Amino acid sequence: MKIRLLFLLFAVLVPAGLPAAAPAPPETGVPFRAGAIEIDGRPDDPGWKAAAVLKLDRPPLGEPAAAPVPFTEIRLAYDETTLYVAFVCRDDDIRPAAGPDGLLHTGDVAELFIDGTGDRRRFFELQFNPAGLLRGTEHFFTGTELRLDADGLWTEWDKVGERQDCILSGLRHAAGMLRDGEGRVCGWFVEAALPAKELLRRTGRGSFEAGKRLLANFVRYDYAAGKAEPDMVFWSATVSGRPHRSPGRFGTLLLLPR
Repeated sequence: MKIRLLFLLFAVLVPAGLPAAAPAPPETGVPFRAGAIEIDGRPDDPGWKAAAVLKLDRPPLGEPAAAPVPFTEIRLAYDETTLYVAFVCRDDDIRPAAGPDGLLHTGDVAELFIDGTGDRRRFFELQFNPAGLLRGTEHFFTGTELRLDADGLWTEWDKVGERQDCILSGLRHAAGMLRDGEGRVCGWFVEAALPAKELLRRTGRGSFEAGKRLLANFVRYDYAAGKAEPDMVFWSATVSGRPHRSPGRFGTLLLLPR
């Protein structure tokens, strides 16, 4: 009887449907590449075989997951000079944005957010789409005291700036189609090589070494016929439409020993 009373009291104090607290940002190890990786839009390079593999399956904070969740996989590896990132996006209805007008997020797109310094004050946003287009933006906080809200968002937007069309010097990328056993297109693949000297510029270092921690997030927008809005999946879930303002939700990439 007491147990039932306690349950009823809990049900009154904690209404049904109350959103759960956001999970802690994830962390993953990134191995040293096991072989060569050619940036050619093909997923079969030896260097990808022992890469870290992440699943993108989290919906935006406070929102239900898409049904079914778009299959999206991230592959990660590194060497002294480069961080290698690949997106594997299963899709039977590929809808990239029409042109390089800066609005790649209006079509199917994969997004990478990365902070090489780790202070959440400055980071890069890179958008890749199935047509091989790339858009880069540098986001930065100009205030003296960094404050984040409970969702990991910058709280003082008047002290936030961005530099549009900012592509990391030396970055290489390529996109290609995924095909099934009968040669039919079943998705798209994009890979990128990010130079260490650009990601680490503010640290005064020019190369990666084991034990280094990078902050990052990964997002995919998947459009489909009959839907006004895309399905969104995250590595570390954040508020819909605000991954570029949520450095407090970035996960951690730990570079592992060779």
